[in-house]
Amino acid sequence: MAAATQPRKRIKVTFPQAVFDLLVADVPPGKRSAFIVAATEEALRRKLLHLEADSPLYQDMAEILQRREQGDVKLHSHTEVWGE
Repeated sequence: MAAATQPRKRIKVTFPQAVFDLLVADVPPGKRSAFIVAATEEALRRKLLHLEADSPLYQDMAEILQRREQGDVKLHSHTEVWGE
């Protein structure tokens, strides 16, 4: 019997239409979620995206960072995940 999986939180990310068009045209369907996560992280890193501290996405990312610092989470690189 397969192990039960935890439900994943859904977040809503809004992109300009031009970005969405590029995503659909250039990123294979199976890689779009990973691309959206990476793009959001990069936008945050470059301070191109501002999140309010009380937003669910900010809180989730803060929790992931805290768990990573405690050694509870290992974030994998694109190469590790996709073998590219």
